[in-house]
Amino acid sequence: MDKNGEAARARCLRRLLEYLSQPGIHGDGVDLFVLERRRNQAEVVLDGKTKAQSLSEGKIGPSARLMQVTPGEEQLLWLPDLVCSAYRQVVARGDRAYFDEVGHITTLI
Repeated sequence: MDKNGEAARARCLRRLLEYLSQPGIHGDGVDLFVLERRRNQAEVVLDGKTKAQSLSEGKIGPSARLMQVTPGEEQLLWLPDLVCSAYRQVVARGDRAYFDEVGHITTLI
């Protein structure tokens, strides 16, 4: 059982890293991943292990880098929260008003 959600986070992070690293989808693929800094060092290490596993399986290239910063350091980190909130309105209430504003630039994985 995944009591703290770490296994689910690792699966989602791996899928995102692998998807964005694929050549052809985003040019040559993405090799810099900027994530919101986790609460404690143990969580930071877990994300590093997730990246390392994707690397060892050949799902991402050796140039892939994971950088964890705060939204104060990188303001675009607020964007996923905004998109998720807009999409939640679609799922929970059937209200597309907000998601329609960003849906055309959004890829659901």
